[in-house]
Amino acid sequence: MSGLKAPFRGIGYLRKNKKLWLWVLPPALVNTLITVLSLIAAVALSWWLIATVWPMYGSSFMQWVYKISVSIGIVLGVIGLTVIVWLVLINVCAGYLLSILATRVEKKLGLSDDEIHEISLVREGIEAALETAVVLSIHLAAFLAQFIPFLGTVVSVPIVLVTDAFVFGWEILAYPMGVRGMTLKQRGAFIKRHRPEVVGLGSAVLPFVIVPVIGGFMMSFATVGAVLLYRDLIEADASLPLPPGRGPG
Repeated sequence: MSGLKAPFRGIGYLRKNKKLWLWVLPPALVNTLITVLSLIAAVALSWWLIATVWPMYGSSFMQWVYKISVSIGIVLGVIGLTVIVWLVLINVCAGYLLSILATRVEKKLGLSDDEIHEISLVREGIEAALETAVVLSIHLAAFLAQFIPFLGTVVSVPIVLVTDAFVFGWEILAYPMGVRGMTLKQRGAFIKRHRPEVVGLGSAVLPFVIVPVIGGFMMSFATVGAVLLYRDLIEADASLPLPPGRGPG
């Protein structure tokens, strides 16, 4: 439940710290701009390709079947291409600004400058590529699973939704982890220990990510909430007893 509540905790924190809105607006607006342009480009490209292909076919019944089949293939292909471009742009451009937002929140909460690590565009790009590869691989597997009679859809759809939620939750929680300089290996170990919270965080954001304006602000709220959630989780980890045979050092 703590993961699901994180965006709303973020909103509550912003209401008490209104100056942070100056750092919320840039990533929200960039996210909105990228989403709107991606949707416009997808519709325009689909329309142009369909308008180019249709004159190649006649007006008989089978020709209409071909037209419709090709049109569906074009739309699906454009959607796939749009998702790739959208994910990369969101993670690199908006992701960089969200990392800055997480840094400002951490400073507000008392994290010293010595504990804050510089944000790297190269790292953002690498993580964007990795996340895009994971999402596309899962969706491709889910598409192929549709050809399994009866069980294909029943099994693949829940897996895709949970995986997408996990990936988005990981992405958002990565911002406060990146501020503290955690390596990819350290992040993976941390995420593994807190899968339910990560899936909950991603589930709260996933329904809104491609909605213009709302999605952009939801990502910002979730980032603020992720900083608070991350602090709670590291405090909980610190309170756990050490395994037998291990000292505090």
